Amino acid sequence: MTATVHELVPPPGRFDDEDTGGIDGDYACVERISPTYDEPLRGLDALAAVATLGRARLHELAGETVEYVWQDIAVSGTIVLLASGPSEGKTTLLFQILIARANLGDAVWLLGRRVQPAPARKYIVLIEGEHAESSAARKLIGSCALLDVDDVALDRVVLIARKAVRIGSAEWADIVHMVAAGLVSDIAIDTVARVAPSDANDEREQVAVFDVVAQAIDAAPSPADRPTVWAAAHTRKNGRTGDLADVSGSAQRTGQADTVMMLAGEKLNGRTVATTVVFAKLREEPAEYPAPVTYSIVSDDTGRKRLRVAGTSARADGSPLEARILTQLAIGPRTKSALATALGRSRADVDTAITTLFAARRIRSEAITVGGRPFKGFALRHREETGPADEVPDEATGRE
Repeated sequence: MTATVHELVPPPGRFDDEDTGGIDGDYACVERISPTYDEPLRGLDALAAVATLGRARLHELAGETVEYVWQDIAVSGTIVLLASGPSEGKTTLLFQILIARANLGDAVWLLGRRVQPAPARKYIVLIEGEHAESSAARKLIGSCALLDVDDVALDRVVLIARKAVRIGSAEWADIVHMVAAGLVSDIAIDTVARVAPSDANDEREQVAVFDVVAQAIDAAPSPADRPTVWAAAHTRKNGRTGDLADVSGSAQRTGQADTVMMLAGEKLNGRTVATTVVFAKLREEPAEYPAPVTYSIVSDDTGRKRLRVAGTSARADGSPLEARILTQLAIGPRTKSALATALGRSRADVDTAITTLFAARRIRSEAITVGGRPFKGFALRHREETGPADEVPDEATGRE
């Protein structure tokens, strides 16, 4: 026998509280089917539409593969916060993330972890409140060079720089319209203080700001189309502990962000020469939690600027350097400098490993072009290559 109850239900958007003076004539008396122990969601249409029930479904969900846009760090359709003091590296890292996502070629490695290129026919929208258009453009082009990404990737970047665009504005509504059309893979905000239409340090106002950002993500036509939002934020003055409490507006910003990275710059004569990234909060728990990573921008033997990663747990699975080099070369040919940068190891370490791989006939030399210039690179030796082994390169020259 079906159990039913009669209930006074308010019209949509109406709630009974002490300000209404009690139930008024707008309420309707409806008959509802009661839930039971065997059918706890029976008659509860709104709850049933969003709730997950039962062991089988929970096991099914737990077994689903996590789809990372940045291996072990960021998941699509989430909010990622990069926080640091002024001029300590957050914009530099943010722009590299965006270029890696805009990349039309093979996946690139950033801080020792793979960044998956955004799906085809999608755009990266960058709201840049800290830098002018020309400065932002130079930083984007420079990021292409640092990551060895063809600058055709820039065709996928929509840049809004120093135009006083705010979250919730008419321009923001247009961005959301692009999201709803399934055209946006990533939205970047630099910085929250510049773009938020509120007191950047007020906890309650930050709730509203992040709610609007979350609504923009949910505007996507399907879960697979939800963009990742990368937001740069300042830490509190003199906040140097690397703790979440250092973030300005911390309780709400860090609470509503899915992933939080804390950055701290090492300065020399007032200039940041290296930046340490601490993964303070992650949406998912990877098998091995990423250890802090320190990166710097240096010039290689050719004078080109490169990203150097040190103290990284990149590919922190205990595998030998030779195996990690083979993994890199499986993506495509690489120069020695590129291998050293991606793996966070010295050139001397890479030299030794390359010599070992040549002796084992696992790799070969290959001329590659970087920035329009030819360099000696290395590639995997295919099994069908049965000719004499390549000459082991003379590493004493220091040339690629």
